[in-house]
Amino acid sequence: MPYNKKKCELMFKHGCGFAECGKHCEKEPISSEQKAGSFTIAGIVNSAFSCEIFLKTLLIISGSTTPPHGHKLLDLWNKLEKQDSSLSDNIRLHIQNLFISENSNLIENLLDVDTISDAFHHWRYIYEDDKITKLKMNRNFIRIFRDILQEICCEKLFGCSWSKYVTK
Repeated sequence: MPYNKKKCELMFKHGCGFAECGKHCEKEPISSEQKAGSFTIAGIVNSAFSCEIFLKTLLIISGSTTPPHGHKLLDLWNKLEKQDSSLSDNIRLHIQNLFISENSNLIENLLDVDTISDAFHHWRYIYEDDKITKLKMNRNFIRIFRDILQEICCEKLFGCSWSKYVTK
């Protein structure tokens, strides 16, 4: 059954909004008026949620007949890998090249850390967590994963790179 292209485009644009917020948080300096601290947590939460939406978009494009549920990035990644191994292999190789790694399980290893796989949940409620000082995040991975997923979604949906899409 063919996927609903309009729905996927809407999902993609929704994910792009969170991705852009995450990117903005990574660059935004703290002004003297801004007393709340850094934008690190907001950047992590927005980036993680964009990864979730992009993975769900790719799952639907790749033939998922039911809308994927859940926030855990590792679960969504595993579903994508089972559903479209050539697509997941492409993402895997891209990540390995950027991290200069020969580890074929790099994505799984990085996502297997609870604070990355479930970053949307853990980090948005970090103030409730008694283990606040133990939470760790590979921010380089979440940024790279977000950007690669955005790029691939754009290519699948619009047949062009993200940089070309935004200049149309």
